Amino acid sequence: MLEKSNFEKQTEEITYKIYPYLIKDLKDIYLKDFDNKIIADIGCGPGFLLKELTKSNFSKIYGIDISESMLIAAKQRIGACEVINLIKASAEGLPLEDNSLDIIISRGSVFFWEDKEKSYRELYRCIKPNGLILIGGGYGISTPDEIVDEIIDYYKNINSLELKQKPKLNLDKTVELLNHIGGKASIVSKPKHGFWIKWMKNS
Repeated sequence: MLEKSNFEKQTEEITYKIYPYLIKDLKDIYLKDFDNKIIADIGCGPGFLLKELTKSNFSKIYGIDISESMLIAAKQRIGACEVINLIKASAEGLPLEDNSLDIIISRGSVFFWEDKEKSYRELYRCIKPNGLILIGGGYGISTPDEIVDEIIDYYKNINSLELKQKPKLNLDKTVELLNHIGGKASIVSKPKHGFWIKWMKNS
């Protein structure tokens, strides 16, 4: 068995609490049911969000990550699940058909995409007309304040170097670029909780 990453250990200790609320955020923003929809989690890591997604009625769930070790950890976490498809790939080159996904979600991964514009164009290529792309960072908009405060205190106490080194994302410039590529992008955010960029593809 592979040794767990710091991210995986820390999520198991504290951050796991946010994942049901990330699904709530997705529902609140998508405004449609998930029945028979196809979703991809870009930068799925060790599968925490994927596992939460299996509790909804998606017909297919893609977990995509560039790291083989993360995909192995995700497979171990989720176990046998016929709707899950794990794929090793980068956001810059998704091995998926045009207009094949109803929803794309990515939390915490966008900061590390090497060619962001190419990645955004790939996401837009793969999403269906009227589909939703949700790109985010942080702890979830609907997550209760007490949980967010608990997580923030936890990372302060461990003096997390990983968090200090995380690259920044200019949200306004990102939204401007997404709108140039196509569709309609906007920011959903809440102080301390983080942000989602909601990006809808034109019909």
